[in-house]
Amino acid sequence: MAWGPATRMACCHCLGGTYGGSCAASLQDCSHAVLRHKQQAAYTAARELGCIIATAEWVLLSAVRQQLQPQEDDGLLPGPAIPGFAGHVRQVTLSAITGMDRGITRYKVECSGAAYSADMPLSTTSHVMTTSEACRVPSKKIETAAA
Repeated sequence: MAWGPATRMACCHCLGGTYGGSCAASLQDCSHAVLRHKQQAAYTAARELGCIIATAEWVLLSAVRQQLQPQEDDGLLPGPAIPGFAGHVRQVTLSAITGMDRGITRYKVECSGAAYSADMPLSTTSHVMTTSEACRVPSKKIETAAA
């Protein structure tokens, strides 16, 4: 499925650690397919196989609340990116966002169409995402970005 290793690990941790589920390499072995958008090849295949289609956000919310959350619709984006977003945002890096939140935040950045980098090359990074708490005691990335 089209997601980064960090998001896959976060979702598998949520499903396995909280609900005793597991991640499968094949849709044929799945009850749920965690996808990003409706233009993925896996979207059509998952629907044909009768898989419940979900987002990584739904997995995280279910884990945080320790109960599977209702799904009124699949919550997927219509396409692989927000039109025009990648032209505005060159590259995003994260600072002081850790654990599953880091994986989900990276996933959302990539869903928007922006590039993600764990490093912060000044020549290509246009945005740094952090928490409000981290702004009180800035990390090296925040100090560098502010300079």
